[in-house]
Amino acid sequence: MAFPTPKWSVMAEYSRYFYNKPDSIEGTGTTTNTPYANNLYAANYFDISIVTLRLDYSLLFGEKAVNRIYAGFQVNLIKENWLGMDRVRFFPSAGLLYGNEQVEKEVLVSARPPDWETEIDTPWGIMNYAVNAPVSVSLKNWTFLASYTYNFPQPLPGEMLDVSHSGYITLSVARYFKL
Repeated sequence: MAFPTPKWSVMAEYSRYFYNKPDSIEGTGTTTNTPYANNLYAANYFDISIVTLRLDYSLLFGEKAVNRIYAGFQVNLIKENWLGMDRVRFFPSAGLLYGNEQVEKEVLVSARPPDWETEIDTPWGIMNYAVNAPVSVSLKNWTFLASYTYNFPQPLPGEMLDVSHSGYITLSVARYFKL
């Protein structure tokens, strides 16, 4: 949708998630917890020549509520009618996720005898950096996509989170039918 100009696109959605919650993750003794069953989401895309800028906002809520803001950019490199392919598109992107989360901390109230209380804080900060390198190839009514994404998760202030960088590959095939 182009609104209010052909260079600016907006999107909004509501999502409801239904989880199959087992009592624990087998063999770990860890109980699953999915406190967000709803998502209100809005996104802006702004095209400047071959660059697309985006700014998204999500309100995740259910048992508790948190905010997520994603800012990113993408470069669109397209070659049409090349080596027998209708279109080859390389569109690398990078972005960061900023938001808040409820963090529980154990706070020492009294040293003798040791007495601890659980304190709940809701810090804001950068939660993740991500880079993505997708390539799509279109041939007649088929589109093939291969993409590599690498994440750099960041703990929020006071969050005891064991974060490690991770990457993954996505492959997809789409067939378009003319109606």
